[in-house]
Amino acid sequence: MERVGNVRNKEKTILAIEELIGEDPVGRGIKQVRERGRLTGALGEAAHSLLKAEATYIVTGFHVVTKRTVETDGLLGAIFLGRALKQLGKEVYFIHDPETLRPLWDGIAAANFLPTLAVQLTRETMAAKKPEGLLKIAKSACLVAIERHGRAADGNYYTMKGVKIEPSPAPLDQLFLNAYNKEFKDVTTISCADGLNEIGMNNVPRDSNIQAEERIHSIVPVNHLVVAGTANWAAYGLIAALSVLESRNDLLQTEEEEEKVLKAVVDAGAVNEITFESGLTVDTLPLNKHQEIVRNLRLLLQT
Repeated sequence: MERVGNVRNKEKTILAIEELIGEDPVGRGIKQVRERGRLTGALGEAAHSLLKAEATYIVTGFHVVTKRTVETDGLLGAIFLGRALKQLGKEVYFIHDPETLRPLWDGIAAANFLPTLAVQLTRETMAAKKPEGLLKIAKSACLVAIERHGRAADGNYYTMKGVKIEPSPAPLDQLFLNAYNKEFKDVTTISCADGLNEIGMNNVPRDSNIQAEERIHSIVPVNHLVVAGTANWAAYGLIAALSVLESRNDLLQTEEEEEKVLKAVVDAGAVNEITFESGLTVDTLPLNKHQEIVRNLRLLLQT
């Protein structure tokens, strides 16, 4: 049995990680969202769930209006979290739609690992099959969303600015509704998010006084919601928390790998969702800001 003092030190470090990834340079009101959702400690809870599960299914890819592609946020978090879980001996599955295919797979190749399997779902396949036919989960598992749109109360998907996403993306959030409603056996749901229009944000109470927010607010709940300055950072926080719990120093990517994989997904067509530009940015933030977060997480793991 692990000593009580050591357990407490790990818990303290994970809370420090949670604080670090909560930096809000884009000005989304991350602190207020966390407070409304009472999300302190969610990072550690999610990490424990990942360790208990035999398999993890990762969903990512946020569609960009006017372009047949996805944004850069979410992709790196999904790729590096998947790689870390494979290093821990877990089965790792990716679930994606056609728009996410190339950026995701080019990023996976750049990260130099192979998932257990990847499954592509479309609007048509999801409409034609029952939940159990879409996702055959035979063992304890986590279903993780990293920057994936969650439907609003009217059933549509929206950008942060309230623009309806058309054509409507494959409703991968339905898997989370199925899992949350216990239609899949022994599945825990997790979301890494930074905006109220994403899977999991139903965990955050609504503010009906803010009309624009009410329009986009996702109705999809999860068991554990990790909110950070970007969805990628939320996933990096999970990797760091897993590193703490497992006493590992080889799970989190390097700053050089951050650049390599970001370049791969951008070259494959992923763009900055806020500016619609193709470049080494995520949510308007330059590469060196994301490398700074990685560097500071690595420093925390050394304390």
